[in-house]
Amino acid sequence: MSDPKNLVKQSHRLICQASAAALLGAALLFSGTALAAQGAPGSDFSSSNLSEAAAVSSTSSASSAPVRVAGLPSGAAASTPNAFEGAPAERCITEDDRHLPHYHCDVLVIGAGAAGLTAAIEASRAGADVIVLEKMPMAGGNTILSLDGLLALSPERRSEVSVDVPSAQVAAPSGAAVAHGRVRHDVAQGLASPNVAISALPPQGEALFASLSVHHAMGEPVLSRKLIAESSSALAWLESCGIDLSSKTAHPGFAGLYSRRPANGAPLGFEVIRGLLQATEAARIPVQTLTRAEAILYDERTGAVSGVRAHGRCGALLYEAGAVVIATGGYAASIEVIRSENPTLPLLSTTNSAGATGDGLVLARKAGGVKTKIGCVSMHCTTLAVTGSVVPQAVRVDGAILVNDKGRRFVNELLPSDEVAQAILSEPNNEAWLVFDESILEKDRTLSAAADIGSLDVVYRSPNPGVLARQIGVSPKQFTETVFAYRRMAQVGKDTAFGRQTLNSSLEHGDLCAVRVRPAYHSTSAGVAINTSAQVLRASGRPIPGLFAAGEVAGGVFGRHVPDNLGIVSAVVFGRTAGARAAAFASERAAEKRPADAAVVHQASTGTAPESAEQLN
Repeated sequence: MSDPKNLVKQSHRLICQASAAALLGAALLFSGTALAAQGAPGSDFSSSNLSEAAAVSSTSSASSAPVRVAGLPSGAAASTPNAFEGAPAERCITEDDRHLPHYHCDVLVIGAGAAGLTAAIEASRAGADVIVLEKMPMAGGNTILSLDGLLALSPERRSEVSVDVPSAQVAAPSGAAVAHGRVRHDVAQGLASPNVAISALPPQGEALFASLSVHHAMGEPVLSRKLIAESSSALAWLESCGIDLSSKTAHPGFAGLYSRRPANGAPLGFEVIRGLLQATEAARIPVQTLTRAEAILYDERTGAVSGVRAHGRCGALLYEAGAVVIATGGYAASIEVIRSENPTLPLLSTTNSAGATGDGLVLARKAGGVKTKIGCVSMHCTTLAVTGSVVPQAVRVDGAILVNDKGRRFVNELLPSDEVAQAILSEPNNEAWLVFDESILEKDRTLSAAADIGSLDVVYRSPNPGVLARQIGVSPKQFTETVFAYRRMAQVGKDTAFGRQTLNSSLEHGDLCAVRVRPAYHSTSAGVAINTSAQVLRASGRPIPGLFAAGEVAGGVFGRHVPDNLGIVSAVVFGRTAGARAAAFASERAAEKRPADAAVVHQASTGTAPESAEQLN
């Protein structure tokens, strides 16, 4: 007799799973490059959920009414983080729920961006039956909009390293050897135990870790070190999915550390999602779009998460699962959520997709999770002033400079994006001019598109700095002095004005060009608290059984800003962990449940309880 669970999955694939090409094409229609979404009626989001999220430019706080956020059920109760502890998920599965159309799977993943698809693939490779839910009409999330690089340690495999951790803090994975408070951890294979502090990193890794601390980008050290230690295996894992990231450029200020990009020249996010969707399709994992998770449900007997109530194309749906992974992204597409705790934050555009409205934080809160105490809303410093398209960091690394309305440089352009953005916001009109030459223009897709006739963003160009200055309305004298001063510094390789680490261009190749840029909200680092096994934590620090999180919805990985080129790395590192751990948890639950189920069948067929395990076979 056919397994009903497999029949459900097969029918689901035939009806609901869109092709990878269609999903990728549709994603281009839904990029969130316009003004940050205002949210939609019919949903609540407590401002207390994001009490530390507004650390961009001010530490002041203000109470505010609950904020409306698209995609969540109305009437969600406001709650403080201290009230999360011990709170069950919304409710257990009832008999009324069982009359709904429903699905069964081992692992249910909410969100189809890089983190969600990675978790789904990894769970499937571990032997789990997986279903992915996505509220938007297409897969890809914010990942598909990424234009920059992927920062990772050298992909050479390293030997095992020892990690020091107090025994009481470690819940060792099944089969792990624990002795005298030391756990063996294979960094190349990944998947650390909860709260394990990785003590050994290669020199480049230690330098990157120190940089995160200096620039206030480090979250919980144990999570940040895990991210760096497993970045090389994340790169190798992406390549195993058919994603060729062999094109590389030196990362400014770090010897031997490179930003990786697709070898075929495609935008990074598009190529990553293409490869992940192909791997998802090959693994026969259903991806159900236009399906919004509304509540996480729990098993009343064990207290473990047991599924999700959702709303799909045809109404309410029930998903019963052995474990659930939340990978819904952040909330940088909702200006209301961003300003819920700090109304003084500026009204900026967003680089995010329209779906990044904080849904996963609400789901996790109602399931008893707690938000991290550290976190912020990060900005991208250079988006085109009219269309909001992202001009990637690579343009500044290649040699572009920023000048103000007086024609002068005012910042080290290679500082972290948040710091450059703050400098731009300190200028009149909160904008600046990005200045580059023709070779940089031809190399970058965003700038090339802006230079086309008919583009809303105007790229001004001239071989003469003075003429270009008049075109953009700045002082010809000051601008010409700025350009020639920069060219002299580029020739000697030292920025004596602002300490820029690299000067890769003297801006003398062809015409000199300029385009107006402004900062935009780009990412969020305040999310639900997790440990190094990607388990969602309560206020006490204890994990919620069966609930995992990865990607931007997971907090604690980064601090006051999200560093350039590490977002997708974080999604893959913690997505892999979440998927593998969720599959293991679901498998253990299934193994525990089989004897009880067999006993019920035995008693129903014989009228007597089994006396031994042999009677159940």
